[in-house]
Amino acid sequence: MTLEIINPTNQPTNQPTNQPTNACCACGQAILGKPVVVSGANFTLYKNDFRGLGRVLADNSVHAVITDPPYGSGGFTIKDKTASSKSKYVSSDSSYQQTLPNIDGDSLYPEVWRDLMTAACATACRVLVEGGVFALFIDWRQMPQLQRILLNSGLTLRGCVVWDKGPSARPNKNGFINQVVSGFRQSNGTIAEKIRGGIYVVVK
Repeated sequence: MTLEIINPTNQPTNQPTNQPTNACCACGQAILGKPVVVSGANFTLYKNDFRGLGRVLADNSVHAVITDPPYGSGGFTIKDKTASSKSKYVSSDSSYQQTLPNIDGDSLYPEVWRDLMTAACATACRVLVEGGVFALFIDWRQMPQLQRILLNSGLTLRGCVVWDKGPSARPNKNGFINQVVSGFRQSNGTIAEKIRGGIYVVVK
């Protein structure tokens, strides 16, 4: 997918002037990076920030885009959303506070996050073949906003998907354990072949 780096001239007029244009505002790391490409007999897998990778992908050349993008969430207020990802998603007493990096792009202001997701969906629509699949996961608080973006992207919304992270997920006091993340499944036009149903397990 592709997106030109946001610059102050095309940010919303109400966007704070100190919002970084190509870096996470919590950790300061650049979001763009070098692509990781893995190839096999019948596939080529690209792993990278879509804003850089999209520049090398031709129109109608990709069969599936599967992504877990920055949620830009973790709360309902601007202060909560722009906090570092570790403070939002990792327990304060966890050893991961020292070993895990912050998530690039997760601490964006809402206006910039919407621009980011809008560009991502538009690029997915451009690079996907007819019938190609676009699946992305999102924090439950951002599902209404993302659904509106998807409905305006030119992609066909096909339903929801669930990512089960297993029983090691964080507990939720006085509520259900945060074990799953929901997402949306879209296609670029009509799906020509039937997709086999069932539960898929990803083994690392």
